[in-house]
Amino acid sequence: MKKILTPFSLFFWFILPNYLLAQTSEERIPLAVLPFVASRGAVISNLGNLNTIQEAVTKEFSSKSRFKMLDRSKFETIVQELNIQKSEEFLNSEIVEQGKALSAQYLVAGVVNELKVSKLDKKVPKDITKPFGEKTIVTSYQASLRMAFAVINVETQELVYNQPMNVATKDYFDGDTTSSITHVIEEMQKEVRKEIRNLFSVQMKILGIDKVDKNGLPETVLINGGGSMFVGKDAKNLRLGVYVYITVGDLKREKQVGEIKLLKVEGDVVVCQVKDGEKEIDNGIKSNETLIVKIIPGK
Repeated sequence: MKKILTPFSLFFWFILPNYLLAQTSEERIPLAVLPFVASRGAVISNLGNLNTIQEAVTKEFSSKSRFKMLDRSKFETIVQELNIQKSEEFLNSEIVEQGKALSAQYLVAGVVNELKVSKLDKKVPKDITKPFGEKTIVTSYQASLRMAFAVINVETQELVYNQPMNVATKDYFDGDTTSSITHVIEEMQKEVRKEIRNLFSVQMKILGIDKVDKNGLPETVLINGGGSMFVGKDAKNLRLGVYVYITVGDLKREKQVGEIKLLKVEGDVVVCQVKDGEKEIDNGIKSNETLIVKIIPGK
């Protein structure tokens, strides 16, 4: 069915994206990634990899338009002098004060406990069609990375997030030590990406109908903000719930009325397909009800 272009839809496609982009750039979160450190007794074959891990985490924040990345070099001397070896030790008055001086809202810290590669020699059949025949030796590499990833709220001076992150690669028969480390850092980045999405999730709302189906019900809708959240290969697999506020007694609660799925990101406006709750979503839009969009846990 052809898209119906009305003054209302033209507003969403040509005016609103620029408005939201301006709003997003003004409201970006000032954030600094602190120098990553190794814990006491850490098993790290090459300390130079600390910087590689730090850069990988920094990339996950800097790739999202919601964050304004600050100069982390201001913290390097302080971190070295304090000889920090635990995430909790980053919650130090000197570091927090430096964060305030830079107008940072959040500081990101990392402590690496292990980054190692195990080289394994295995005997396997020379001819896979003869499992009990002549054997040959093949070499594989398996990497593991154990670290703690923390986020500090500068204003409240608290660790709003501080969790261990342990990832390991499968055996790589055609690789080497360097490629195995690259693979395990890539796996860590995926985990960091998920945590950023959950920790800094914005409140997304349905802005209006993009296209209707043959019954006049919403087929695709537009949601605000959050465009920078939908980054990565797994973005289109996210399940997005649509919720309305209901009053139960004296309490306000959210009730799921539908489900939508990401189709494409147009700047800071996101186009989504309606998978369930077309009628409820249509009624909510027509009655100017606030329709909240959230990522459904488990995906």
